[in-house]
Amino acid sequence: MDPWVELASRPFRWFINAIGGTLRYFYGTLIRALRLTKRRPYSYHEYLNGPTIPEEKLFDRDAHRFNNGMIALLCMGLLFTILKAC
Repeated sequence: MDPWVELASRPFRWFINAIGGTLRYFYGTLIRALRLTKRRPYSYHEYLNGPTIPEEKLFDRDAHRFNNGMIALLCMGLLFTILKAC
């Protein structure tokens, strides 16, 4: 990949990861506060980058960022659709 493309896409990927991680953090915190799950709590940093002590190395390294990206893009698409309909 061209280094300039990599450099230009890095802020966008960071922004998408931050949005998705924040949404997942609020959802996970709400679910635990309502006592709907007994999973262990994660910190905000772990929602963004995966657990500090990985249980499954491949999943914990890559899947958290992938999930953050998909959730952020889904929410941004939903928000765009709602705003476009107004």
